Amino acid sequence: MRFMDSIKDKGISSLDGFGLPAVCGPSINAIPSTRNSVYAWAFNNCVQSFVSITNKKWEEVVHHRKLSDVVKNQNVLYVNSTSNVVTATRQMVERNVAALLIIDEGVLKGIFTERDALRRIIAVERDPAKTRISEVMTTEIITLPGERLSFEAVRLMDEFRIRHVVVTDLPGIGFGIVSIRDFAGIELASFEKEIAFEHHVWSAI
Repeated sequence: MRFMDSIKDKGISSLDGFGLPAVCGPSINAIPSTRNSVYAWAFNNCVQSFVSITNKKWEEVVHHRKLSDVVKNQNVLYVNSTSNVVTATRQMVERNVAALLIIDEGVLKGIFTERDALRRIIAVERDPAKTRISEVMTTEIITLPGERLSFEAVRLMDEFRIRHVVVTDLPGIGFGIVSIRDFAGIELASFEKEIAFEHHVWSAI
């Protein structure tokens, strides 16, 4: 059932009373229709309202950086799809990273991680010297633009049970990678509070 339909069926006309500040009690008609988008919408709506009322800076209200700031000093590791697994993993070891991107002529083709190496190479006794990275990379890539906030990346990691999110629309080659280790403790603590809030909203509906 669509989100709007489910709450309208219960006679709810706003989000007042669901643990949100008073500035976050918008009309149901303004709420996105799907559960996947409603939380990010509600979070941003509340913070934007609070910022405008208190004249505080966004950074003073939300302990989340933009993803472009998280990866601004990153020199992301990437190879092309014809590289073999030995070449790729050696570079990962040399750079001490757990993931690299596969990029052909500026187009993102996939991501290869330590988990891919374990499951698709070592566990099945595949010869890495004879295996192209394109054969074992992950092609279903979870991405977010650099302008999005870090909590959104952490949320995707939690939702899809993944360890890396690819950041897009960046200067240079256009891509970066974030993992859970890239986020400060205060960001993760804030994320836990936001998840608790979401559970509160949905359990009340």
